[in-house]
Amino acid sequence: MTEPSWRQLATISDSLQKYQIMNACGVELEVNGVSRVFIAGQQQIYASDLPSHGGAVRFTLYPAPGSRSFESPRELLTAVKWPPGTPTGDALRKWLGFYGWRPKQ
Repeated sequence: MTEPSWRQLATISDSLQKYQIMNACGVELEVNGVSRVFIAGQQQIYASDLPSHGGAVRFTLYPAPGSRSFESPRELLTAVKWPPGTPTGDALRKWLGFYGWRPKQ
């Protein structure tokens, strides 16, 4: 198998399906292949840099009767209610890991 084009892979929204395909192919996703969008069913989460806040990332959740914005991954995880140990919850936490989120020890 040839090495994936990380730049092209980053254009595909991250989702449970993307992570399952990568795992099935035996390929570990690299940071250059991470999309700024995570999709799970009807919900979409966008990650955007805020240069005015020292490069901090803001997460915006659509739709949730309207968009909601979160300053931290912890706030986002509380709002979406996808627990660890579920396929979607684990895929979201892996995606958030690329933005610096680490689980509590």
